[in-house]
Amino acid sequence: MSWQTVSNIDYILGKLEGKQESLTFIEEIEKVCKIAPVDHQDISTAIKYNNDDLEGTMQIASTIAVQSDTIVTRDPRGFVKSPILITNPFEE
Repeated sequence: MSWQTVSNIDYILGKLEGKQESLTFIEEIEKVCKIAPVDHQDISTAIKYNNDDLEGTMQIASTIAVQSDTIVTRDPRGFVKSPILITNPFEE
């Protein structure tokens, strides 16, 4: 899981349920999911795949860094140049 996904979860869940509930949920997620690290090289990779959606390309860079083979997203528009398989969780 991308570090950015954790940040998004915290923002959304914090607004809906409160900050403590958000942090508790994130603690549970980190027990079962590996959080992909991000470093300087990953930003360069994101810029390489950028198509006007830096958030999406940062997800690509995180996925490449941990050698994962799939990105799960509801919005594939940010992943046009992705060398990684893009999967929508709501489509078969």
